[in-house]
Amino acid sequence: MKYYPMAMHIHTCHQPGGSMEGHMYNAKKLGMQYIHFTDHDGRLGRKANEFSSFDFSLGAIEYSEPNVNKSMVGFESVGECEISSEVGKITARALGNGAEYTESGITLKSAGKRHTSSLLSDISIKLNLDFDIVGDAEFCIDITLSQRPPEYKMAHVKYVFSEPCEYSELTHYVKLEKASDGIYTLNLSRDCEGCEEIGGLDNALSGISFLFKARNGARASLEISKLEIERIYDPQLVLDKQRILADKIGQKYGIKPFVTYEISHAGQHKNVYSSFVPIINYEQLGYSVTEEEAVLHVKKYGGVFGYNHPFENGKFNSVDGDRDVINSIVLDEAKRLSDLNVYGASVMEVGFFDGRGKFLRSDYFKLWDLLTLDGIFITGCGDSDSHYNSLGWFDGQNCCSYVAAPKELPFPVSEEVFNESLKAGRVYFGDPVYINFPIDFYSGKTLMGGILTAKSEEDKKTLSFRADGVEKGYAIDVIINGEKTQRITVNSDADSNFDFELSAPLPVNFARIEIFNKDERCILMTNPIYLVREDLFKKEIPSNRLYN
Repeated sequence: MKYYPMAMHIHTCHQPGGSMEGHMYNAKKLGMQYIHFTDHDGRLGRKANEFSSFDFSLGAIEYSEPNVNKSMVGFESVGECEISSEVGKITARALGNGAEYTESGITLKSAGKRHTSSLLSDISIKLNLDFDIVGDAEFCIDITLSQRPPEYKMAHVKYVFSEPCEYSELTHYVKLEKASDGIYTLNLSRDCEGCEEIGGLDNALSGISFLFKARNGARASLEISKLEIERIYDPQLVLDKQRILADKIGQKYGIKPFVTYEISHAGQHKNVYSSFVPIINYEQLGYSVTEEEAVLHVKKYGGVFGYNHPFENGKFNSVDGDRDVINSIVLDEAKRLSDLNVYGASVMEVGFFDGRGKFLRSDYFKLWDLLTLDGIFITGCGDSDSHYNSLGWFDGQNCCSYVAAPKELPFPVSEEVFNESLKAGRVYFGDPVYINFPIDFYSGKTLMGGILTAKSEEDKKTLSFRADGVEKGYAIDVIINGEKTQRITVNSDADSNFDFELSAPLPVNFARIEIFNKDERCILMTNPIYLVREDLFKKEIPSNRLYN
């Protein structure tokens, strides 16, 4: 078997600032051939709660929409700009002092960035506005898009009414004629399609601004009385378009992207790792989908899904971080998830080496260990959950998963092959910046994630760990049944190639390996090898984890 590194929880051009190309550029630098794109399904087409128009009839610069949680929308000033409102319109005024051009204006904002979406969803912006310029000034409508590699500056589309006084890089300029009636339709997606210099449709609409540049006492004013954003709300169509574009970009970088989605409006977030599972259409289901219904949807099509960031949800956001409280939560959540068999998930995110929220790395590992001791064989994985191209790759929360496939298979290995390894636990995970050495963890023909059986406590099994090229000064810990039993400091390759025994005093016994760098940061963890007592274990042993 060969273990292929891949980022498995990545948000792209449906998220403000993100792009698929930026992530693939990073993956290429780290030697990855595969990547999973798992955008929030709600951003692919969930119409409820999304901003679609500004209500100018309220005579307010900022307001909350009724019956929508966290629904604030409004305008804020950019630079030295006066902004005021009255029923039916918002007015902005700017003055350019000095010999250099200064920028000012107004920009749209919304809680949860609800005015943003992918250009793949055929966005158009409808406006009623009027502007006036006296002196050396210009006016433009500036649409901020996504980060573009290699420097990750934001791309822009600027709708201009005259020759720009200055040209900016990563900017596509679209000339507009001033309309006598003040009515404009900006066909944003169509205007960007094919513009490779800014990434084409591999962009998110991340911001809308109305900007002046002025100098030498020039004056500028703007009145805006309509702003509407129109897009298609067919999530499966948008997802299918994303797959076509992802494959095209992947060919440029020699990377195979698997484009799936994250279920984010039906209980705890879950990644679907099987592209043949259609996306949930929330609008057709009345925006009311339970956790159980979402799980049944994935299982109906035989899909593989993961249980994401188990301690990051509403019921834990308000905990005060007291260790006794945290420890109690870990125990209670382990019991709850065990009773539910983690909803039938094949994978659970535990590889948060810097912790996540108020929970430490050790809390995630403890949860996983408790589930294992209770007979829940679930594959642990590590993910960055990156929402920006510039985050979650080379430092910080940048864990990725190394998933097994037969080494003789040509590129690209199919999603189905990797899915089988996810289900069987043939996975290790860690920081790809530090992991530049291959590892193997096995017992005879049984690979990591596999189950051995024993008839008594005396029936011990020999487990083997192999790694060449581990940097001197790194430490390797052997974890048995959740407790560290041995630490090996690496001084040569011989130190990172060793055997040890696993006995079976409990119904489920397990061993896994953790590696730490010189700063005592965990950089790698294997999935366990399990040793199950046939006379004590009362549940069914998963056949896909047994090796003959």
